[in-house]
Amino acid sequence: MTAIRLSKKRTGYLVDLITPKNPVETFSSLISALRKNQHTKNLFASVLHIFEPCSEQSFLINSRMLSGRLQPGSHVVKKYTGSCVALPLFLRLQALEIEAVEKVPDKLQQILDCLQSLMTLDSLPASFSLPAGVTLESAVPLAAVLLDYPIAYIPSTSSNALSGVPLDLYECVLTFGNSDGATESDVKHNTHTIMKFSCPAKMGDKSPDRCLPEKLILQLKELFATRMHLIGDPSTAVDVVHSTRTLNHITF
Repeated sequence: MTAIRLSKKRTGYLVDLITPKNPVETFSSLISALRKNQHTKNLFASVLHIFEPCSEQSFLINSRMLSGRLQPGSHVVKKYTGSCVALPLFLRLQALEIEAVEKVPDKLQQILDCLQSLMTLDSLPASFSLPAGVTLESAVPLAAVLLDYPIAYIPSTSSNALSGVPLDLYECVLTFGNSDGATESDVKHNTHTIMKFSCPAKMGDKSPDRCLPEKLILQLKELFATRMHLIGDPSTAVDVVHSTRTLNHITF
């Protein structure tokens, strides 16, 4: 039941606890086997493994949810409108400035178009490996799209623009199976962090509609409330924890 809850909460998950020697072969075999099993085939029919060779990262994606984010016209970064899932706000990290980008970078758009085409096939493959030439400038914002982040960084190889910069940090915590009589231990046991991301605090002044903490928190709560409604479990809730920190060094 927990797997069902989590699968409908996020477009994708980063696999960061294990690193198989051959990720594409390993996850292809696993997903194919789960699709053949009568007890799990419906759960994994739309699950896609995406391998990003630049950082050797694997993502498990709900292809139906991702396809919904990549509808025609989504290459223009839309303003947040209620519970509508728009693409993230792209922030280009430069040596002296952090710039909000109103259009998906061309190389990233090519990858997204490729993924969208993949998901229109009659038979969804179990795995897909991105081209070896994908750079961090595309890989980092791609991860943000796959993981539902409302903020996507476009890093520069020549600067570390986030080091020493105050960052608004956000943590989305899923609580499930709770009741009015639950103890503190029960609550802790039934919680799971489903998203962590950051946004430069100064962007709240530059792009208040997208970057002010109260706007981002509202966006996240409405996003997850919509998805929880589809699950139909009133004991499930998502809380958004916000803090501000300055880190000395940040790498991608």
